[in-house]
Amino acid sequence: MRITRGWILCLWLFSLSGWAQDSDLSVTVDAEFIELRSGPARAYPVFHISKRGERLIVLARRTNWFRVETSDGIHGWISNEGIAMTRDEKGQALTFENGSFDAYRQRQFEVSVSAGVLEKSPAWSFSGTWVWNENIWSDLSYSQALGDFSENQLLLLGLHHSAWGDWRIQPHWGLYAGRLRTTPRANLVQEGAEQRDTDVVGVGLGMRYYLARKFVLELEYSHLLALTDRESNEELQKWKVGVVVFF
Repeated sequence: MRITRGWILCLWLFSLSGWAQDSDLSVTVDAEFIELRSGPARAYPVFHISKRGERLIVLARRTNWFRVETSDGIHGWISNEGIAMTRDEKGQALTFENGSFDAYRQRQFEVSVSAGVLEKSPAWSFSGTWVWNENIWSDLSYSQALGDFSENQLLLLGLHHSAWGDWRIQPHWGLYAGRLRTTPRANLVQEGAEQRDTDVVGVGLGMRYYLARKFVLELEYSHLLALTDRESNEELQKWKVGVVVFF
């Protein structure tokens, strides 16, 4: 089923946001000491101290915490602040993107996958976004909706604005222009029925909510106008909800 492809893309986006490495990273403590906790949170107790000059192997990351192994084979967790007090093999300080809300406000690029409805037909969408600043961004999106009588493919270029770029819950509005292709279902094609390409313009309203790390939840409604060569233009309603991953 074609709608399933959208959710496969969604899972791919989640994999992009993780931190992976081909081999374990070796670092050296460059502070008087670093505290190792028994779990990835400050609620877990400190059970070991690694002193200046000690070698650590970074094994994994969970949010802003790093699982490490000491030269004595002790496994523990250090915070993002702790990892900043280490040096790599070249003697350089280590920093990792923590995916915070501040990072979201400074983002440059986004990709997203969403599901929704286009004129009462289930639809999925995939988009790439360029962020000009925390208040203005533009995107190029592709949507596909498979109805009982036809398949719709929608390509839209959007310009979005929000006056609340520093809010975790962020209302925004947008302007759209693009192209709609309508293809009759093969088993329902009648004489005179043919594929149609139509210019589309529209406006939209949306709401974003910063979830955590690099993830944002987005709900959006668009009112579109298909500029047909008939006596009247065709109005289209589009709803979608999806996950945004920013970089």
